[in-house]
Parts: sequence; structure tokens; C-alpha cells
Amino acid sequence: MGRRRHGDHRRRVPAAQLDDPRLPRSERGGAVRRDLDRVGPARDPAELHAPPPAQGALGARHRRVGRRGRRGDRRAPPRGVARRVRLPLRRGLDRLGDAAAAPHRLCVARGVAGDHDPVRLAAAARGGATRDRPARPRLGDHLRTGRTRAGHRIARRGVRRAARRRAGLGSRLRGGAPSAGLGGAGRVGLRHGCRRRRAARSGRAGGRRRSMTRILVDLLFQTGRKGGMESYVRELYPRLGSLRPDLEFVGLASTELAEAGAPWFPGELVASGRSGEDRVAWARGEVLDVARHAARLDADLVHAPANLGPIRSRTPVVLTVHDLLPFRHPEYVPGPYAPVLRWMIRGAARAARRVLTVSESTAGDLADLLGLDRARIDVVPLAGGASGATAGASADVRRSDDLVLAIGNRMPHKDFAALLEAVALLPADRRPRVVVTGSHDDDPLAPEVRRLGLDERVRLERWVAPEELERLYGEAALFAFPTRFEGFGLPLIEAMARGVPVVASDLPVLREVGGDAARWVGPGDRAALSRAIDSLLSDPVERERMSRAGLERAARFSWERTARGTLASFERALAG
Repeated sequence: MGRRRHGDHRRRVPAAQLDDPRLPRSERGGAVRRDLDRVGPARDPAELHAPPPAQGALGARHRRVGRRGRRGDRRAPPRGVARRVRLPLRRGLDRLGDAAAAPHRLCVARGVAGDHDPVRLAAAARGGATRDRPARPRLGDHLRTGRTRAGHRIARRGVRRAARRRAGLGSRLRGGAPSAGLGGAGRVGLRHGCRRRRAARSGRAGGRRRSMTRILVDLLFQTGRKGGMESYVRELYPRLGSLRPDLEFVGLASTELAEAGAPWFPGELVASGRSGEDRVAWARGEVLDVARHAARLDADLVHAPANLGPIRSRTPVVLTVHDLLPFRHPEYVPGPYAPVLRWMIRGAARAARRVLTVSESTAGDLADLLGLDRARIDVVPLAGGASGATAGASADVRRSDDLVLAIGNRMPHKDFAALLEAVALLPADRRPRVVVTGSHDDDPLAPEVRRLGLDERVRLERWVAPEELERLYGEAALFAFPTRFEGFGLPLIEAMARGVPVVASDLPVLREVGGDAARWVGPGDRAALSRAIDSLLSDPVERERMSRAGLERAARFSWERTARGTLASFERALAG
């Protein structure tokens, strides 16, 4: 018999445990025996005096610790290493461990103790973990074991996943079905605990394979008040449906779109319950809902056509980025939204398999500002013609000589205030009539109109119906586009497609679209804009020449070409 050290108060243990050659010399009979006293009584006290464990994990793990100590001495670790192992072991079994103390050493120590049969049996008697029955975590276990609550969740998930895998393997070996409710697929794909079925590419009825590729379209932004992005999807998707009837489109709709309906969309709509007018709800829907609905609907591809999309998705994503205004000009983004938009756009672009953009200028911004590989970027320009639109003025609409039309939302970078001030600079007898559409709620341009004394010459309109917009295009003598920043300039090409002369800000992206068919003025130059408007309204010959040049320029862009380029990007994304 031997005597315990370190304050054992003359308690004796069998000499076999003190002299076990498999333990380090400095620890024989010490750490294991001392920790056995703290585990608690087993069902049978005689089990605590079982013979020492056979040569196995206990000796092997101590030898591994020894190899970390003195090189060449594999029998006994240095005294410091033994103390570093013994201390976490004592703390873990005494339930006095600290999560920040030594998580790695605690895991090693718990593994050493768990392989010793008396310790395992005593722990089982107290309701602890065994090899066959893992313990259920209780309040405070993350402190007693040096493991975080997230670690416990991951461990439980791993146990459940292993059990499901064993059950599936056993059923396959027995020749039975893997599980009830698998739809006859015969195979289950488990990714990070998700029960998504890879074999659910097959249809639900009878296990037949679904022949159509399903594309989920993110329409959370669609409310009828978003301008160019809404025009983009309204013109694109009817053509996609006609070009590829073998594709199945499902739209994830905002509450506004679900209520109004979308006769132009070539598929069914799924109500998301998120309002596109509520910016916070819209952002949450993009981050949380799109990928979840894609998995639930078993979509093969997600198309996010409005700058934002899921930042994590197991389904491949094609993201359309129209511009990078929050990166280039955050001062034009109202409120505290610029940092949030930058985070969301960057995350969506990096998570997407392919990134569609509408101009070479925006493609350069994606590579420079977001660091995207140009090989992942597909440039697909937009177009100007609309469904039911004619190539010029309608036959029943007489074109005016003094109407200036402007279209767009009231974001600061549209700079409609510059247009109003340019009109105010003209003599009162030569001031044109001005119609500015795209407002909603309280128009921020109304006080500016009153300040400049233009109440009789300027009409501020809300978003108008497509038929009314076509009537305005047919009546307008001139289209003004005084913007300071654009990703493509869709209103410019729309006006040209309808034969309306255009005066616009001289921006590289607008030059890329309009070429020599427009009259260019410096952004924010009120005097130059005023002179251009006055000279064009007084020269019908020049307006006619610009109308023909605009029609020729707009003919280079077509929505069919946009649809084919979009389909090519979809195919690249599906091919991986």
C-alpha cells in the first residue's frame, strides 16, 4: 500500500495504482486516484477498485504528451507538462474550470479520464456521459467543461448527424428504404444539419425526376416606385419566358407586388410577407428569406435583379448590380443607409456565382471597389424599347414645341433642382413647360418650385401608368437628364427609342450609352443646361436631326439581346 501526497490526510490506495508503469513517474497513483475521489460513488463501490486499464488510450495519450515535452524521452513528460495536464483535469472534474483557462488542455484531460473504466462507470452512475449515451448539457456546463454553448450545440448536432448516417447506412445495407418521407429518392444529402434532400431534384409525385430547371427570382424590391430596376424586370422576364419555355420561374414577391399582381411575370408568385417600402424589412428579407425560400422550393438558381441578394446561399446566385452609388458617392444616399448598403452589396456580390452588370463603367467599379474577378462579371446592357411602345411619337399625340420631360425618383444625385434653376435662368417669355415624374408622398421639389416662382410652368407628377408615360414621351419636345451619377442611364435610352431629343450630363457611362446622339452639358452646370434647353427649343431642325440620331443609337440596344445575355449568364452559373 502507498500513501497519497499533496494533503491526502493519510488515505491509502492499492499499491498497483501507485506503481502502474504506464503512468509518468511523477504522476503514478496521483492524478487519476485523486480525481476518482471527486467523481462520486458508483453503483457498485467495488468497481472503483477495478484493475488498471489495459494498454490503450490512457498510456497512448500520455505518450503523446511526452512527445510534446523532451524530444527523445517518450516515457515521462517533463514535470511542467504533467502539471499542465493535471491542473485542467482536476478543475474539470471538480466543476471549477474556467472557459478561458485552457480549453485545449481540458479536452485532452477529459479524454484521458473518460477512457479509464472506473471514471466512466462512476460518471455513468451520476448521470454523466458514456460512450453509448452522451450527457445532456445542463446550465453552466459550458463553464465546467471549458466549452461554449455554441460548442455544445455543435456537439449535439454532430451526434444526431452521426446517428442519421448510421441509420441510413444500416438501412441501405439491409436493402430497405433509408427513411420514411424521403419521397423514394433513396439518398439523403445532409449539409450543416439541414435536411435538404439533394435527391429532391426529382418531383414529389412518384419520385419522377423534375425536367424543368427552377429559377427563384428575388422580387422583394418590387413596389411600383423603384424606377429603372422595376422597368428592367418588367421588360426582361416576359422575354425570358418566351425564349426559354423549359425554365420554371418562381417570384419571391413583396407584399405590394403580391397584392397588385404581376401579369408580366412568366411564373407563379410566392408571397414573402416583407414590404418593399420598408427598408429594414427589405434588408432582412434579402439576408434571411431569399436563400431559405430557395432551399424550401428546391430552386436550381436564384436571380437577384436589384443590387441586393443573399449573402449566404447553398443555391447558386446570379446578382444584377446596376450601380455602386453607396461606394462612389455615399453623400447621395439619404440617412444612415450608406454603410449598410455597402455591406449588403459587397456580401451579395462576393457570394454570387455570377455578377451581371449593365455597363462597362459599372463592371470596372465592381473590379476596383469590390475586388471581384472580371471573369465572374457579365456585362449585359439594357435597352430602351418597351412593350407596346412605338419607335417615335404616337399617331394620335401631337409633339409639343415647349415641353421638357424629366423622369426619375427624388434621390439627390438625380439633381432635378439643377433643371429647375436652369429653367428659372431663362427669360419669363421663353421658359418652357416642365413635367417631372417619379414622386411619391411629399415631393421635395415642391418648395424649390415655389422659391423660384415656377408654379405655372412646372408640374410635379407621381409615378405614372405606362400608358400615361408613353403619352408624355409622344408630346415632349425635349428630354432632360441632369443626373450626377448613373450605372447605365435607362431613361436616356428610353427617350432616344421614342425619338425624343436628349440633353444630359456629360458622364462616361452616359457617353457609353448615348454616343453622339445627345447634347452634353457638365454635371451641375446650371448655365450650360439653360443654354442647351433654350437653343434646342428654338431650333426644330436640330431637334429633328437629334431625333433621328437617337433612334439609330437606340436600335443598337434591344431587350431580346438583354434576355439572351442574361440566359447565358444563368447557364454559366448552373455549369459551376
